[in-house]
Amino acid sequence: MTGLRAEFVLTQGDFRLQVDLRTGPGEVIAVLGPNGSGKSTLLDVLAGLRQPESGVVAVDDKTLTDTAAGVRVPPHRRGVGLLAQEALLFPHLTALANVEFGPRVQGKDHTAARRWLDDVGAADLADRRPRALSGGQAQRVALARALAADPVLLLLDEPFAALDVDAAPALRGVVRRVLRDRAAVLVTHDPLDALAIADRIVVLADGKVVEQGPTREVLSRPRTPFTARVAGLDLVAGTACPDGLRTADGALIAGSGGAAISGEPAVAVFRPADVAVYTERIHGSPRNVFEATVTAMEPHGDVVRIRVAGGPPWVSGLAADLTVGAVAELTIEPGSRVYLAVKATEVRVHPAVPDSAG
Repeated sequence: MTGLRAEFVLTQGDFRLQVDLRTGPGEVIAVLGPNGSGKSTLLDVLAGLRQPESGVVAVDDKTLTDTAAGVRVPPHRRGVGLLAQEALLFPHLTALANVEFGPRVQGKDHTAARRWLDDVGAADLADRRPRALSGGQAQRVALARALAADPVLLLLDEPFAALDVDAAPALRGVVRRVLRDRAAVLVTHDPLDALAIADRIVVLADGKVVEQGPTREVLSRPRTPFTARVAGLDLVAGTACPDGLRTADGALIAGSGGAAISGEPAVAVFRPADVAVYTERIHGSPRNVFEATVTAMEPHGDVVRIRVAGGPPWVSGLAADLTVGAVAELTIEPGSRVYLAVKATEVRVHPAVPDSAG
């Protein structure tokens, strides 16, 4: 078993998707990226719904697409399963009959359908029709249906997006458990999905892979503004220097750590929780002080996350977390002028994706 290999180029009008993905046997890979980055197109190519102009898609020892060799396995013969946002169950069939459907049409043994329902915690739903299922229950049945067909690759397209806050965590646990030793690609906007399920993360931007690596490594050391935002971190791009990072306008962001090489593109990363907020300019221990204007305030767990904009472009979008009491005491609201301060010891400087500096 060799895992997933997807190396291809696909052009649609002005959009070009260029991908090189490789995973180990049974690994789950999460694909993140802004809208229009190519996530859905990637799934379409893996499923055989779109044909790249060049490249290869293979899972373990099965080649699904090889443009040079003229191989194009049609979608219904690829052995690729899909779990989408909506369960898409057949409304006239019971849960059990839905799970049996795939093996039946393939001429395979369908007697394991009850076991798959049991594996996803839905054995008691076997005789119900979709209209009698909650969103979380329907997704469990849909997952059992996808797995019952014994796919070589499972595609998960935002499978938790339509679920409520109680159903989503439970289904994440189920998915992680049943995906053991099975190759899967998860498209998501939620870092919790990636943390709970994926072994690796790939970040797409403008049709290209801009970051990839082990899940926790990518989310803890982001190299692009999008990934930092997803991970809930602040990021400033620039050029590495001996004391930290120098922005395009010459400002110094004092920091350390990482493997950034002086003179090379780099990013400074820090947590919003490590950012102090003042309404008057301060002097003292924090070496990094940014003047800015509050643009938004939003609840974030038990704190309030404020976002700011400022003169230099790199200030815009930075965030700080404050308690409700601190917000009241500082009398902060959108439009307020503030000073953000973060100690150099809280700032980590990492190598950047080449185009993200400045």
